[in-house]
Amino acid sequence: MSIRRVRTVLATGAVVVAVLVSLAVTTQPASSAELPINLEGEVDSHLAGLINSDITFPATFNGGADVTAGTISGTFDAEPGTLTFTALGILPVTSDTELNFTGPVTGTVDLATLEVDVTATFTIELTSFNILGIPFLDPALTCETVSPITAELSGNYDPATGIVMSGTYAIPAFQNCGGFNDFITLFTSGPGHTIEATLLNA
Repeated sequence: MSIRRVRTVLATGAVVVAVLVSLAVTTQPASSAELPINLEGEVDSHLAGLINSDITFPATFNGGADVTAGTISGTFDAEPGTLTFTALGILPVTSDTELNFTGPVTGTVDLATLEVDVTATFTIELTSFNILGIPFLDPALTCETVSPITAELSGNYDPATGIVMSGTYAIPAFQNCGGFNDFITLFTSGPGHTIEATLLNA
């Protein structure tokens, strides 16, 4: 075979390989299909134990679901809420309270039932603590839980409306609250607190 014919055969083979590689790449399925999820509503929590009171936080969720992998991830943001209760049966207490999320909300979504199970991690910060209307917290201090809280929430997502998820969580002790660490911990810390997120399509 002549050198010219060898070169022709090699060139033709190279073209065929290039075409096959191109077809293989363009016909591969996408590794994931992301469904954006943007929700807004509120997070309601009932604090059990001695405090026995409710608090509401306006909230938003911005993220998405990977419908191929069946996973969900996003950012939860909550505005401050105000907690009101009666300590020792006689002392009216109000406290401006914040949920500070320490990372993304992650979980799974069942593609057949659209059941969603997520994990959220956050700290609770008290930005004010008033007894009989008198403020007792130093505003220069960051009065918050000694460690992040992990809550497991579940519910069914409706693409037309949104989702309601609920779960339970435990509150650890508080720190950096001046002389009120033990007092605040007494009334707030412990298991059995409930949380419900009602989030509608934004």
